[in-house]
Amino acid sequence: MSEHDRNDPAYWRPVPSLPEFSVSRFGDVRGKRGRLRKVSENGRGYRHFGAFRNGKYTHVRVGALVAEAFIGPKPPGKFVTHLNGIKHDDRASNLAYVTKSQAQKMSFKRNPWRVCRGSTHPCSKLTEEQVRWIIENHKKGSSEFGIQPLARRFGVANYTIRKIINGQSWLHV
Repeated sequence: MSEHDRNDPAYWRPVPSLPEFSVSRFGDVRGKRGRLRKVSENGRGYRHFGAFRNGKYTHVRVGALVAEAFIGPKPPGKFVTHLNGIKHDDRASNLAYVTKSQAQKMSFKRNPWRVCRGSTHPCSKLTEEQVRWIIENHKKGSSEFGIQPLARRFGVANYTIRKIINGQSWLHV
């Protein structure tokens, strides 16, 4: 029998929290009649399907069910993560329970360029060029290039200019 034989009973495990479903170690889902369920990707790339849980229709993530069936119940304070970073890869060997902190560290190691800082941050009012100009032109106590006039000029708080001047923010510039 091949490793991917869907008729092999060892291929499937029941989901304790949703006993009407079973999952494979490769991320397949089937209902109580044995038919494969259609799964789709949500807007964030995770595979899910619709099911009734506690009398309400909800979307259930496939990865969470595979982890529950093949790794065990989710410990309190832990999350399911995809070890290779591919959100639709719901193989049991690719899933693990981690803390939020561990998940963030893993995400940063996989995608260090996604860090939002400087002008790439959605709330940023300044560009790197403007920050360089502020650092170069600031004159303590000046009526034109002091903290307050610069804050007014760029539409930011005095605190923002002070942190730039003191080297506490925009450190990458």
